[in-house]
Amino acid sequence: MRKALVYLILIGLVSGVSGPAVAGIIVAEELLVDLRAEDLSYGTVTQRWVNHGTLNDFEPQGVPVVEDVAGRKAVTFDGSSYFEGPLSVPGIQGAGTRSIEVWVYNGPDFVGEETMVSWSHRGGPAGTNIGFNYGNHATWGAVGHWDTADMPWSGEHSPAPAANNWWYLVYTYDGATVRLYVNAEENTTRAVVLNTHGPNIIRVAAQSDDAGTSAYASVNFTGSIAEVRIHDGVLSPAAIANNFKSKPGEPIAAGPYPEDGQVDVPWDVALSWTAGEFAASHDVYFGTSFADVNTAGRANPMDVLLSQG
Repeated sequence: MRKALVYLILIGLVSGVSGPAVAGIIVAEELLVDLRAEDLSYGTVTQRWVNHGTLNDFEPQGVPVVEDVAGRKAVTFDGSSYFEGPLSVPGIQGAGTRSIEVWVYNGPDFVGEETMVSWSHRGGPAGTNIGFNYGNHATWGAVGHWDTADMPWSGEHSPAPAANNWWYLVYTYDGATVRLYVNAEENTTRAVVLNTHGPNIIRVAAQSDDAGTSAYASVNFTGSIAEVRIHDGVLSPAAIANNFKSKPGEPIAAGPYPEDGQVDVPWDVALSWTAGEFAASHDVYFGTSFADVNTAGRANPMDVLLSQG
């Protein structure tokens, strides 16, 4: 009689576009910040916002509220609330490359400058600040780099992406050029020289004052944010298109055969799956312990790395 075999398979795909993928999201070099409203309990936030990136967690300031906004769980900010996180790191300071992704919703009452994500501090000189904005100012409605390096939203999204909609807004800097994207489509491009101050506190829904110690309240964000990611590399257009379609927690690969948890599996069955859109190679982890399979990697295979691609 054939014994029942209960197995677990996890297929990790390596992207050929912008670095390794994490839960369906393509990462550019190192994912420093990965915040998800799904992690928070509904109501007034009294707990840390867990950072799935490599830096520390974020602490609530004021009374941010978790609620459903236009069909999506999000953190809502009233203009006096925000989150403070860890200090910025060298990779996103000076002329360092960086990418910022935000899923954001803003009501019709937004003004010229409302900061979604920031580090550095105000006060200049030119090109030393970084405030990724959802505002309608004709000079710094999109980005506050300070002085001549500021940027607005342009084209069909000028002076700002329309209110009462969820938007996927992205900022990238490759050391020479800033590119802004709205729903994965390039909106604004500008060659700028940046020398971002740091280390300074990374904030969500606020930016620092001139001294670099406190939030500059007059540009706090009023609206809702569902996701924030900061990378210390540059997301490619293809990676941005992927991340626009992906959500944290979605599988990188899909449709494994035999199915997860299937019993009475013949020993000679051929494994198969549907690869993610941007996969170039794959690692296969096979075992009976979810913890082992989920934790293992190339550096620590834990006897469950079946095949390295």
